Amino acid sequence: MSLDDRIAKPGDPDLDCFLTGLKLASVVDVGDADGYTVEAALEFDTTGAAGWWIEAATGEQVFPASVTSLRAEFGVWLEPEFAHLAAALLRRLSAWVADGSLIAMTSAPGKWTLLRCPGHPAGAVVVFPRSAATREVSS
Repeated sequence: MSLDDRIAKPGDPDLDCFLTGLKLASVVDVGDADGYTVEAALEFDTTGAAGWWIEAATGEQVFPASVTSLRAEFGVWLEPEFAHLAAALLRRLSAWVADGSLIAMTSAPGKWTLLRCPGHPAGAVVVFPRSAATREVSS
């Protein structure tokens, strides 16, 4: 398994979530809670979101008419000499918030979640460990 195989990418057969048209509304740096180098909470503006996910309880693929809210939390532990990478990750996410960039998200069991913001000058990709994303939908 290559490093690339550990990240959920569009087209992967094991995806259980694929959303486009997201915007990051806020990035909250929770600090070093629970011993992580970086722990963050992401709130998304889902006004223009579209896509699908697999409902964990039923295994059914859901194509909602709209996503009314989406929040993700993650923590990453890094050796002290790599703490600058955590700061860079938070700067990139904050840049996406600042200009309201459109983001796509893919996730799959056992893989890191991928956020993509193609062509953004602060960087186009952020990956983070899979976490529990909470969402509300309307049909």
